Amino acid sequence: NFTDTDLVTPASDLVASINWGDGTTTTGTVTGANGSFAVSGSHSYALPGTDTITTTLSDRSPGTATATATGSATVGILLGDGNGDGVQDNGETTLSVPWAAAQQLLNASDANPDVRISMMKQALKAQLNIDAGKADPGLFPGQPAGHDLITEAVDWLRGLAPFTYSPTSANVDINHDGILETAATSLGNDYNTATQAFTTPPQKATMNAWLQYVDTIHSPPQSGDLLINGQDLRNALAAFNANQLVTLMAGTQVGWNNGSVTTDIQSNTANTFWNVLADNHVIAAPHV
Repeated sequence: NFTDTDLVTPASDLVASINWGDGTTTTGTVTGANGSFAVSGSHSYALPGTDTITTTLSDRSPGTATATATGSATVGILLGDGNGDGVQDNGETTLSVPWAAAQQLLNASDANPDVRISMMKQALKAQLNIDAGKADPGLFPGQPAGHDLITEAVDWLRGLAPFTYSPTSANVDINHDGILETAATSLGNDYNTATQAFTTPPQKATMNAWLQYVDTIHSPPQSGDLLINGQDLRNALAAFNANQLVTLMAGTQVGWNNGSVTTDIQSNTANTFWNVLADNHVIAAPHV
C-alpha cells in the first residue's frame, strides 16, 4: 500500500515493479485513487526459503517521485520447526518442502505403497498443526529441540541419526542440503510433482527403513528406553494430528484424549509422549 500527497493522481499515471528476491522482477497492478494506492502481483518460487520482496511505485513521467516498500515471503513448509516460528532455530533439524509438493503430499492416498509419502503426509499435517499453535509433543517452552515428535520425523525422512538405514533411497535428502527437491535429477531422490511420486522405487512397509528399531533418546541405548521404528513414528504423528496425543498446560504436559476425557497425563519430556502412545497401544515399541 502507498499514499500520495497529490490527491488527484489517478492509478493509470503510476507504474509498479515487484522484485521477488529470487532474481525475478515483474510488473505490479496498481489500484486505488484519492492518494491511496495498492500494488498487487503474484509469483511462483522454484525453491523454498525466505525471500525479500521489494515493491517500487513510480509516476510514469520521468524524474518524478518514487516510493518503495519491502516485505518477505516464506516459501513452502519448514518441516521440523518444533516451535512453529518459521525459522530454523538452534537444535532444529529441518526440511524445506516447496508448497506445490506439500499440497500433493497432504492429499496423497493413505493406500500409497511408498512409506516415504505416508510419513511426509503425516509430518506435514503435524507441522501445520504446530504452526497453528498446537504444541509439539516433546517440545515445550524452555526445552531444546532434538527429541520432539516433528524433529524425529525429519530425522527419519533425511536418514539422520538415529535413523541411519539401508537402502539410502529411503532418504529424501541424500545431498543433505535441507531441501526436498521437486524435479528429477541425477540424485534420484527427488519428489516429482508431475508423477506425484519419488523418482526412486517405492519404499515398502516391509523394508528396513520402516521396520528398523532405534533408540531416539540415548546412544548407545539405555535400559528401559523404548525403541521406535518408522511405523511407530508415522502412527504417533497420526495420533497427534487426530487430537488423540495432546499437550496441556502450555505444552508442559502430554496426555491421551479418548474423545471425551484426557487421561494418562504426564510431564512432557523427551520420551514421555512415547510412553503415552505405548500405554494406549498406538505403538508396539519394545523396551531395551
